Amino acid sequence: MPLIKSNTGVILTSIKNLITNELGVGAHKVLIVAKTLIPNFTGDQDFIIRPGSPTPDEGFIAGSGRLASVVTRQMYIAIRTRFGVDTSNSDERWLLDPTLGHLAREEQVLNLLHLRRLKDSNSNDLLIEPMRMTQPIQDFVGHSQEGYTRGGDEKDAQKQYGISILAFECKYMLGVTNNGY
Repeated sequence: MPLIKSNTGVILTSIKNLITNELGVGAHKVLIVAKTLIPNFTGDQDFIIRPGSPTPDEGFIAGSGRLASVVTRQMYIAIRTRFGVDTSNSDERWLLDPTLGHLAREEQVLNLLHLRRLKDSNSNDLLIEPMRMTQPIQDFVGHSQEGYTRGGDEKDAQKQYGISILAFECKYMLGVTNNGY
């Protein structure tokens, strides 16, 4: 199908719908945020989607200007899973459970989104090229990009979780108009 001009809202919604529908996650557990602090935890596992800042694709900007303004934006997916599932000092079940284990969810999201072509409801392409996993270029709401972290006071049940932050590059044609400029 044809490539259409797109916007960040449509891309975020498309990613949320993929996670919700294809991974069988309740929509209330997939949050789209722009906050500097991560919102309260939802259930035993949730997903947070946050857009990064746009960067211009210099080749398109110089070559086609407003007719085809292409930007690249990272989309961050944070997967949070509660720690309290193992009975000892091990995190084996937390990491390895085949359905809700943290590593299983990481791999499901990677499988779902890496090299994925995003489409709208009419099967039009939203991106110039497939999404691809990439190295994060900015901090995600106060959490380290490396490994798993427990936030704040261990006694606070809202903060006893592990987190993985995945970044995906989205390159799309911005929906700007050519108003005689």
